[in-house]
Amino acid sequence: MKPVNDSTYHTASAAVQQIEENLKSGRRHYRTKDGKLLEELDQVLLAITEDNLMLEQVGILYDFDPPLSVDQAIDLAVTQFLLADHCGQSHRTPEEARAHPTTLNGLQTTKHGLTIIADPTIRPGRVRVCTATPEEVGNVQYAA
Repeated sequence: MKPVNDSTYHTASAAVQQIEENLKSGRRHYRTKDGKLLEELDQVLLAITEDNLMLEQVGILYDFDPPLSVDQAIDLAVTQFLLADHCGQSHRTPEEARAHPTTLNGLQTTKHGLTIIADPTIRPGRVRVCTATPEEVGNVQYAA
């Protein structure tokens, strides 16, 4: 094995700490390229070494409370997406709205051109509006 310089070691160590923090807090989810949710640090690191980590979609996470409906929350989340510097202001187009299956509660599968996806990784009371093609936009995720 070839020696690692201090700068490379510290960068890798910081990246591992960030991944571990994201996993613990639930702020970010990691998946393999075939969509399998990775819940442990060793799973994420293995996916990285095997070049099997799905790049994140660019989007915003929108929290809402009743009496606001999920339909209204999606409309507001799209507005937030379009106004965000890293999304609409960077000429990206919202293509998906994701929400927990219990939050969707039977909402149609499309709305204003967005694909509506039941995603159990999104906590109830939240909607994520994002791009649909993560490979094209790179490894970036923001929350608004």
